[in-house]
Amino acid sequence: MSLSPNYLRPRTIGAVIRWTLLCAIVVGTVWSLLDWIWGLAALAAGAALAIWRVLRVREWVRTFRYAERADDLLISQGLFLRKLVCVPYGRMQVVKVDSGPLDRRFKLAGVSLVTAASDSNAEIPGLDAEVAAALRDRLIAAGESKAIEL
Repeated sequence: MSLSPNYLRPRTIGAVIRWTLLCAIVVGTVWSLLDWIWGLAALAAGAALAIWRVLRVREWVRTFRYAERADDLLISQGLFLRKLVCVPYGRMQVVKVDSGPLDRRFKLAGVSLVTAASDSNAEIPGLDAEVAAALRDRLIAAGESKAIEL
């Protein structure tokens, strides 16, 4: 399954804020330490990088997928560096639903999974709030049934 189409807007807003602040800090530092020409060059490079990153948000959201299987949950993500996480239901310790201010504004939430292994902790951001709550309930039920089998 994929993320909610509504997730593109808060992700884009977050990227714009993040890259604008980073660009302002770098340009301010370069401008104060070096000549104004280097400051303009840093501004142009930062603006180009920020625009490129904001335009890539759509592709990042499109590549994020998850699948509930019989024994585990698969999460696939990444544009250049692909990442596939497989979390067995019986190994899940905590399943929580998170929702930040931008997510709440767009009625979105994310599901976070915590396991004993630090590398297998996983997160599924950008789900509709109702879908996230239902996924949490299904994952908890699957985890309890698999834990009993062990």
